[in-house]
Amino acid sequence: MSQFELQDELNHPRTDTPEFTQMVERGLSRRRFLGASAALGAAAFFTMAPVSRSLAAALAPSGSPLLGFKAVPASTADTVIVPEGYQVERLISWGDPLFADVAEFSNQLSQNTAANQKRQFGDNNDGMSLFPVDEQTAILAVNNEYTNYELMFEHQGKSMTAADVQYAQAAHGVSVITLTKQAQGWRFDKNGRFNRRIDANTPMRISGPARGHTLLQTKADPKGEIALGTFNNCANGMTPWGTYLTCEENFNGYFGSDAEVSQSANFSRYGIGAADAGYSWYRFDQRFDLAKEPNEPHRFGWVVEIDPKNPEAMPVKRTALGRFKH
Repeated sequence: MSQFELQDELNHPRTDTPEFTQMVERGLSRRRFLGASAALGAAAFFTMAPVSRSLAAALAPSGSPLLGFKAVPASTADTVIVPEGYQVERLISWGDPLFADVAEFSNQLSQNTAANQKRQFGDNNDGMSLFPVDEQTAILAVNNEYTNYELMFEHQGKSMTAADVQYAQAAHGVSVITLTKQAQGWRFDKNGRFNRRIDANTPMRISGPARGHTLLQTKADPKGEIALGTFNNCANGMTPWGTYLTCEENFNGYFGSDAEVSQSANFSRYGIGAADAGYSWYRFDQRFDLAKEPNEPHRFGWVVEIDPKNPEAMPVKRTALGRFKH
């Protein structure tokens, strides 16, 4: 199996379970019929009514340009290109310190450590949400989905160590940063009181129907109530009460084993198997070794709720919202 095929299988496991889209399609087919019937009935009524033309005109969409800016030409340049009249500025980058007492990211890659990364901005941004505080302050919560070993390590991931794995784990998760409005615009505040890093080892409370279930119980957490970390954070959202929701996507690629692994239906459904996606976490952190902690994968793939305004609040895995591998 090629590396592409392996990655594709990890991200899109083949199972005998009907795809969600198929189930939705079956459910919608009946709704489409009922909806079309209702629409035809309404149309017949209005074609006989003298107000039909004026109603149709009122409901018709008005013509307007799409978004009102000139499209940019296709380009292969290694830069961000924006339309005329717009500008782009860098707000924060991977490895930037989130606190005044943290070391700067080093271009000598071997000098970067997990201890520093735990207090630096994470890698590979994905979903994000902005939380206004007042006219001069806002909070930005950003998913840090994954890492690129070819950029992170001089050995490009070919000779991983325990320290390397800890560093990579620290670069995953979520970064919460404070923004302040200054004369030159909105800027990241290194002294902001909301700054926070949440990574692959941050303690998280498990809530909802799966809390305490036998499938979530491990040697380190025999009650199945406290999980460590979040990673491969992709989708996101925000609640009406002002908290951040981050969704764990392809968590299966972080688990593996050099030993033979029993391929249960639960594992097959989520693409979990002895071959990982190349992160090598299981080689140095036994909770990712399926032969040693077969229940650990069940503690990921959830929606995690984070309070961006309280850096001391423990994140919560909301199992009532279901798994969110997507």
